[in-house]
Amino acid sequence: MAERGIDKISLLQRRYISYQVLADAFFSAGLALLIACFAYSAFSLSWWWSALYFVVFFGCMTVIRKWWQADIKTITSFLNLKYPDLEESSELVFKQSLELNLLERLQLSKIEAVLEEVPAVQSSFMQRLKFSILFFFEHPFVCVGGYSNAWALE
Repeated sequence: MAERGIDKISLLQRRYISYQVLADAFFSAGLALLIACFAYSAFSLSWWWSALYFVVFFGCMTVIRKWWQADIKTITSFLNLKYPDLEESSELVFKQSLELNLLERLQLSKIEAVLEEVPAVQSSFMQRLKFSILFFFEHPFVCVGGYSNAWALE
């Protein structure tokens, strides 16, 4: 019975990490394109420099964010805060059934029911990803609109 709860928490952990990596990638790509746009207009540098900028920015974002350190404890803490019905006991699904006393077994059955209703896609995981995608897609309009003389009135 606890396997479903473990699977749900592991799924949330994998999704959290993948959303963080995607958010860092989109943000780094957007920032690299913005810097490349400025470098092209100011110094006539090739657009290929944006690949180097992306690698540098993504490396820095990875070191700063440390998404690989998002462990099960982080996800269970998030679930305990977000879902008060778990009553700060979501980590009980990781204990062996022989280690649990009677009260913990009763609590585990309640937690399993609550974890079944927890959606696999958490909107709070997606906030940074949405911002990063918006940041990435906004920059082509800035570069084209800000540095193109085709739109200038004469």
